[in-house]
Amino acid sequence: MNPLIKSWRLQAQTYWQQRNPRERKMLAIWSIAVALVVLYFGIYSPLNTQIGKLSVNVPRLEGHLFAMRGSKPETTRPKASSGDLRSAAFSALSAKKISADVRSISATQLELRSSHASVNEALQLANALKSELGAKVISVQIKQDNSAAALVLVLERT
Repeated sequence: MNPLIKSWRLQAQTYWQQRNPRERKMLAIWSIAVALVVLYFGIYSPLNTQIGKLSVNVPRLEGHLFAMRGSKPETTRPKASSGDLRSAAFSALSAKKISADVRSISATQLELRSSHASVNEALQLANALKSELGAKVISVQIKQDNSAAALVLVLERT
């Protein structure tokens, strides 16, 4: 053990032994009270605050995810478009004057990559395409840089 720590420990033991039983009891009670206050304000309170924030944000984000995937029952069901999914995606994107890289994964699936000014704009586009194309969102990836948000969206229509 470090000599400095040994010295402090010896001083603490000496101090403790010099106290009468009533003082020892009061020191023990105050030490426990200070330890509980430190635990409350140092650990419990910050965690409780974070849990409160998450309990508000998680259901909101789950709602966005379910809406994007089409899992949540909607009041109006989007009509399924006929024709090729890729062609329909190009038509919808050109109507919105948005440039994107659209790649067919299979006959019923496509991957769309585009850049947007904000995450909110990317989410709005994904939701609009889901509704217009009558497709289900399989996966959504949004990566935000300093000035733009990159959207990678996989849609499926059965």
